Amino acid sequence: MTAVHRLAACLLACLLATPAVAATDRRNLDTAYGETLYAFYQRQYFDAISRLLVARERDELPTQRDDGELLLGGLYAQYAMPTAAGEVFAQLLPQAQASAQAQRIWLALADLHYRRGRHADALALIEQHFPRADAPESVVALAVQSLMKLGRYREAAAWLGPKVSDLPEGRY
Repeated sequence: MTAVHRLAACLLACLLATPAVAATDRRNLDTAYGETLYAFYQRQYFDAISRLLVARERDELPTQRDDGELLLGGLYAQYAMPTAAGEVFAQLLPQAQASAQAQRIWLALADLHYRRGRHADALALIEQHFPRADAPESVVALAVQSLMKLGRYREAAAWLGPKVSDLPEGRY
């Protein structure tokens, strides 16, 4: 096999492999989402909101639309726009049932209730959607904060685990 044949075979293999790679790794194509995340991590929240709204209007988020919407809802909550955030989260929930994204949405809604001073509602969402044994640290922290705001300190200590409840300091 000559060098030309090897080069032709290599190019053919690359051409045949490209659609398979593109089909499995399409998440890298939503550059608008990447630009939004960059603005978000630079703490340029207004720019992040603006970029998401433009991307939504231009339909630039074909594979990461839901992630973008979830981020938009969180940004609205940061900007003290709980109604807009709640609307975004409510639109996402029907299509995200029983997924990891649904868990993030429920946590965001519980956090939204907590920020609005509706601690009992935040706690109810947490208890309904997150089993205590499997709850991530962020959920446990929000549950404990909600319980403490409600004056239910023993339950808050129970959420933290048996080690904290058994300590002498856990009685207080």
